[in-house]
Amino acid sequence: MKKYILFVMLMVIALTNIYGCGGGGGGGAATPTVVNGVASKGPFISGSPVKVFAIDQVTGTKAAQLGTGVVLDSLGTYSVEIGTYTGPIIVEVSGTFKDEANPAQPGQVDATTPIRAAISNASAGTNQVMVTPLTELAVREMNNTLVKSNIDAKNAEIAAIFKLDNIVTTKPADATNATSATAADAQKNYALVLAAISQLVKNSGQKLDDVLKGMSDDIAGNVMADNSIAGFKTALFDFVTSANNKTGITNTATATVNIGTFKIAHLKISTQGLPAGVKIGGIDFTFNLPPSVTLSKDAITNQVLSGVVVVSGDAAASGTTSISLATLDAQTLRTALANAQGFGAGEFLDISCIIPAGVTVTADSFTTPISAAAPVVSDLTTALISGITLTATVDIF
Repeated sequence: MKKYILFVMLMVIALTNIYGCGGGGGGGAATPTVVNGVASKGPFISGSPVKVFAIDQVTGTKAAQLGTGVVLDSLGTYSVEIGTYTGPIIVEVSGTFKDEANPAQPGQVDATTPIRAAISNASAGTNQVMVTPLTELAVREMNNTLVKSNIDAKNAEIAAIFKLDNIVTTKPADATNATSATAADAQKNYALVLAAISQLVKNSGQKLDDVLKGMSDDIAGNVMADNSIAGFKTALFDFVTSANNKTGITNTATATVNIGTFKIAHLKISTQGLPAGVKIGGIDFTFNLPPSVTLSKDAITNQVLSGVVVVSGDAAASGTTSISLATLDAQTLRTALANAQGFGAGEFLDISCIIPAGVTVTADSFTTPISAAAPVVSDLTTALISGITLTATVDIF
């Protein structure tokens, strides 16, 4: 009997060592919670700081910082161990990034206005969290109510608006890198959206924070207002048709992320008949839009919104060209530009017009009234230049 009891005791000790101690430490070490991912505005450059914070599950607001602050590596990736914490978190990134709309000149996200991403339930093990302007939009839509249901809902809503799979776990490609052409569709589409936002920042002349505020103000539920959609669609077209685009997607009309129910008519307007050696210092012209076609504008002043009428071509390259007037009165658009250094013949202006769903127009319905316009053109001494005519090319998407 004593031998039997001794045998049982030895078996219990052996089983305890195998299943209970996990290598000797009294109960086994808990699996740490790790948060990792990529920060991309365009892709952030190494050294940019990353911070992870807990979320107070009672108030739904940001609480203590978790883990040790880290910086992004040379690929724009990060990894932060946050101990045994589980639950909702928010990740913040600021610093220098590669601007897809102007790759030669890095951009900057200030520490006072970082881009953020929130997830509802960080758990033991590895948690992928990408940090992008879209996750920042989602956080803004959460409106400081960072509870599980709201976090999940707003992340899903922003993904739906831009026709993306998952803005938190999908790793965006770099749209300016040739490797993006062979990336998975979800990564490539995400890259195009981010590049379009960079282009929108460039087109509007605003800071990223201001552009995102405008978008956020225009979002209700999973719908974004036409003004912001029009700006995004135009920026998407501008990036897709630029030399910076390496994704292999070259037709905006068929791009998955060409959002909205309406179409855009994108006009590129050029001058013809400028005498050799003469520079244009100012130009003022008016033309009629087709019926039902409109522009995003202020409802009181009729002034078109930033990014709708954009200086381009030689006018954009020849110093600072200011748009002193761009107003839409009924269907009549009047535009005036001035340039102290002057610009030559050719393309000088892009205009993005909204074609409502169900309205059918042709390119000719834009080009004919533009060709019929009578521009008032002056040189750098303000002397009038005669014989100048306008032409336009039109892309509808």
